[in-house]
Amino acid sequence: MHGSLKDSYLLRTNFRDVAPQILHINHWQVVAESIRRHISDLNEYESRDSEDLDALEDSEDVNDLVTSNDAVSPHVKLGSRQAVQTFELIKNTHKEDDTFKKFRIKLNEFLTNFLQAIQVPLPGGKQVQLRASDMITECRFLKVNYESMVSWRQQTDYLRCNPKFFNNSCFDCVLIQTTDKVIFGRLLFLFECVDKHLNLYRVRARPCAHTEFFSVRSIIRGALLVPDGSTDYLVVNTIDTDMFLWVRALHLEAGHPIRV
Repeated sequence: MHGSLKDSYLLRTNFRDVAPQILHINHWQVVAESIRRHISDLNEYESRDSEDLDALEDSEDVNDLVTSNDAVSPHVKLGSRQAVQTFELIKNTHKEDDTFKKFRIKLNEFLTNFLQAIQVPLPGGKQVQLRASDMITECRFLKVNYESMVSWRQQTDYLRCNPKFFNNSCFDCVLIQTTDKVIFGRLLFLFECVDKHLNLYRVRARPCAHTEFFSVRSIIRGALLVPDGSTDYLVVNTIDTDMFLWVRALHLEAGHPIRV
């Protein structure tokens, strides 16, 4: 137990007033050990893909999970890649769906603004102009790592945007951090807050034609919404303490304190 202290005494002190010297040396050792643990945790985190695959073995997305080499960031990973399509094919396939109205134009604007925001030079110094013949890959699976506000430990949500997931549609909802606020979104639609007067966080789906593009890096975590009418939804937070804290923060931000 005292071996390291003996070594410090024999090798690192001048044998006078040794207690402060030994405590100082011990502090260095604790700091070094803490750094070593952080490095080990990082190595373990980066090698967890195999464990993630085991956890998803009952999912039809498992074989398409993107590995760490293809990850968008440590925060988000994309999977369940579909066949490559042209923008022209997407337009023709969804010509009756307002969700895809001006799809390529909106994507051009989003990419232009996004590249400028992260200080990446625009192609040729001009705004992004995708052509109808350009190819795009659809991903129907999203793994989001986030830090719990309760335990400060990493949690993971597995989110899907799949029109036929085990013969049923599955469009999960997410919490999105924009430049000035936190909003709820579905992987196809965007919600806006309706009222908070009953200490409930109610959101309403915007019209399909008002869909917007967001970077997947702006997704905070998944969210559980339940229908409350044809267009309204209630945010469920009673079974998830982390989501309860998020909703509480949203209430306070809007000036409507929530009673606990």
